[in-house]
Amino acid sequence: MQSVRHIFRIFVLVCATFSMTACTGGVMPKFSLRTIEDTERRANDTCEGKDRCVILYVAPWCPICHRNVAFFRELRRQLDGAPRVGVNYIVGNDRLMACEEFATEIGGKVFLDSRDEFEKISSFSSVPHFWVIDRERKILEDFSWTGSHDSDVNGAVRSFIEKDLELGEFVPERRVTYKEQNL
Repeated sequence: MQSVRHIFRIFVLVCATFSMTACTGGVMPKFSLRTIEDTERRANDTCEGKDRCVILYVAPWCPICHRNVAFFRELRRQLDGAPRVGVNYIVGNDRLMACEEFATEIGGKVFLDSRDEFEKISSFSSVPHFWVIDRERKILEDFSWTGSHDSDVNGAVRSFIEKDLELGEFVPERRVTYKEQNL
């Protein structure tokens, strides 16, 4: 029991020492970055007023990130149907041009972190990296991801939402329309 308390104290000390960095149970700092749609002006994250927010950080040089672009697109599609959940994709840790190209490949609103501004305020060791935060920006989930190897992207994403992100109650299962199937 003593060792559990000791480990907990170390965890609290680490989180307190790095209060501007992300630790599960800590608080995700607000950020303002340029987007692929507007590289001149900064935009705030899109999670204000949402019960939960998924933040994904990827890098252009990351092979796992490139292999999972279809997964990231499907994740966004399924989360876009959930009014209580926001999603922020951030591409960084590389030159601006490389970040812009990868953001375009992912599609949708993507923040650009070519100057590593977000990376400096959030602690993570590898990409792709996911966080789930609540309305008060408390970090509920914080993990690096090894990618999906499932050929059923729709099913893999649904399982990821429910099991890894623990958002099943916030994201109703969305049926794929005939039009979406044939795009």
